[in-house]
Amino acid sequence: MEISAKTLHFIEEHKEDDTRTLALQSKKYPDVDMAVAVTQIAGRQVAARKLPSWHLVSALWYPPHLSMEQCSSEATALYKASLLEGDTFAEDVRRNCETLGAIFPGVKDEILSQLQEIEDGFTEVKETVAGKETLFLMIGGGYITFYGPVGRFSMVHNVLGFTPADTNTEVTSHHGAEVNAEYVMTENPQVILLLNHDESIGEGATSSASDDFMNKNGDIYRLDPSSWYINPGGLQSCKQMIADVMPYVEKLEQTP
Repeated sequence: MEISAKTLHFIEEHKEDDTRTLALQSKKYPDVDMAVAVTQIAGRQVAARKLPSWHLVSALWYPPHLSMEQCSSEATALYKASLLEGDTFAEDVRRNCETLGAIFPGVKDEILSQLQEIEDGFTEVKETVAGKETLFLMIGGGYITFYGPVGRFSMVHNVLGFTPADTNTEVTSHHGAEVNAEYVMTENPQVILLLNHDESIGEGATSSASDDFMNKNGDIYRLDPSSWYINPGGLQSCKQMIADVMPYVEKLEQTP
């Protein structure tokens, strides 16, 4: 989509102005694509409060206003990512449940009962999978991303007890480290936990990478995108996270 220099200049000059007022002034600026300009100005203004890191990049092109209003804020995204990071995931889940129980005393017993079920599940998984070298991989958009014992999804190792197959690859951000199929074959893990990013954002299972892995490693387990990527740390999502790895746990428990 080509945007005229005059429209780009107008966006920059009026980036702080009220977009409703600007939308009524299209006749005053015949050389400006006012619909595009208003969308971009509104997008920048929303980004200033919800996505401050994005707002600093003037070359970004923003989607329609509704999408900007509905998207999670940068702070929310970092919070959700932190739920699966570090050694405190289980403690955070317990603290959140106890807080909910204090706010809603009528369902406190039920909340704590479900919490106990989750904690028992964590324990069973951890005791069973100890020593099993594991790779946590996310696929999507044609890429394969590795997450290790530090950073996002580290609870796989710190809480669920899976032994990391790779402790050398440095992961310096919440976005993991990009790898390829050759890397996976070289690491040769005993088990792969696979999260499909495309499914988590509603684009379906668009990557064939998981099929490649399936053909070469029988111990690969697909993870529920909503529970692991969108809304980790809740009672139902924790139950689903445990359920996702239980087939491997049960396989190990049945092995003599």
